[in-house]
Amino acid sequence: MSLRARSFALALAAVAVAASGCESPGPAAAEPSPGCAVWQGLTEKVLGTTVNELGGPYPSQGNSSAYVAELSGSDGAKVGSITGRTDISRRLLDGRLQEHAVETIELPGGVLTAQGVYDAAAKLAGDRVRTGLVGTAGGYLGHLGDRYSRATAGGESRVDLELCPPGMLRAGR
Repeated sequence: MSLRARSFALALAAVAVAASGCESPGPAAAEPSPGCAVWQGLTEKVLGTTVNELGGPYPSQGNSSAYVAELSGSDGAKVGSITGRTDISRRLLDGRLQEHAVETIELPGGVLTAQGVYDAAAKLAGDRVRTGLVGTAGGYLGHLGDRYSRATAGGESRVDLELCPPGMLRAGR
């Protein structure tokens, strides 16, 4: 890993640590969650990003990005932070581009990892995209669910998180 890449990774980690002190629904870090946790209508605002347009202007095969974002509720109060990476590594037979995202979402009750693939052009057009979600620390450890995101005006996204303990599904799924 180059010195520049290491410096950027350390800077992302520092921003994530600084951004992680926030209020949110959910259990305290040491408590297991007794039921499903749902956050709806959150706003994701990217605070910093680096973009590599190796394949041409976004969206192009070969593009990648790393970013730090903040999640806030409908009242504007911060509820969490995100560090993530995207890669457009594949063109499907029908010509669509497949983007892969991996994110760490820090909430007061625990840490989540979101990961999945979706149509890069659909995301850019404002379509709702889904990635899988798993609890990796704190009260959400082992919980499973979904992260839904839809690009909105001003470069922000609307985010919904749904997370349940193993063996428990949300009604209507």
